[in-house]
Amino acid sequence: MKNETKKRSLDEYDEVMETKDVREYLGISRDKAYELMNSGKFHVVQSGRSKLVSREVFRAWFHGG
Repeated sequence: MKNETKKRSLDEYDEVMETKDVREYLGISRDKAYELMNSGKFHVVQSGRSKLVSREVFRAWFHGG
């Protein structure tokens, strides 16, 4: 039997998502996640060394908004 983990719903993430959350949700590499967070495709806030995005802003981008 395969050991599969259930993908988390976007609503299960904190209201403010970190790069690691975006990476996990999209199933992409660390480098691709940082590339996306630096792309300007959605509003990101820099807090110290962390890049943060509102879950709702991320949701809108994900759904083409």
